Amino acid sequence: MAIICYLYDEKAFEKANKTLAGEADWPRRGCKFNNRAVVDTELLHNPEWLHFVVIREPIERFLSGWMDKCYNLPAKNKGIQKIPTWCYGCKNNLSCFVQRNYESNLQFPQRYKDKYKIINLEDHFWPQNWFCNFTKYFDQYTILKYSHDVDQGHEMFERLQQLLSQQNVEPSFIDKIIRQATERPKHATLGQKPTEHYRNLLLSDKNMMRTLVKTYYHDFVMFSFPFPEL
Repeated sequence: MAIICYLYDEKAFEKANKTLAGEADWPRRGCKFNNRAVVDTELLHNPEWLHFVVIREPIERFLSGWMDKCYNLPAKNKGIQKIPTWCYGCKNNLSCFVQRNYESNLQFPQRYKDKYKIINLEDHFWPQNWFCNFTKYFDQYTILKYSHDVDQGHEMFERLQQLLSQQNVEPSFIDKIIRQATERPKHATLGQKPTEHYRNLLLSDKNMMRTLVKTYYHDFVMFSFPFPEL
């Protein structure tokens, strides 16, 4: 979303001393809601518009989100520690969260009908195929796959560069976008010792992995990610 914000108003973004890597501070993000929109079917079929989405491997995305929201953030914010429902009340118990996240996703269709309020930042852990009205308009999107893997990440940014050029974005602006987008964001969890500890814990626990595969099954299928060995 930060890239779209930058494209939306380059001068305002830079005037506010924003960078793509530093735009993780959600309450003070550059564009607020100005560059957000519901799926517009008319624009989706307009050949002058390019619609792309960035998708992440489901297990990698889940672990990154859990480390950021359920491990690092509570450690920095004592107020969050006092919220009993934060991360389903599981605190640092990864297996607890994996199971309750699965159950929450199963219950969501009914809760949505009942206009149930989203809690616990659970939208950060929804399957990615729930977004962007993929069930109807999947073929209208160009899919970019983000990964912490160096080669795969490089491939994604090369493809992004091609797409921006295709849409006649100035080459100098594209260079700035790619340079900033490849910087390490403030809330990155990759490389931290706790991340590696919980990654190993997760990958070695077949019950947790099976539950995650059930939770994100359609992400694996829709976006052609290989299933982990169980």
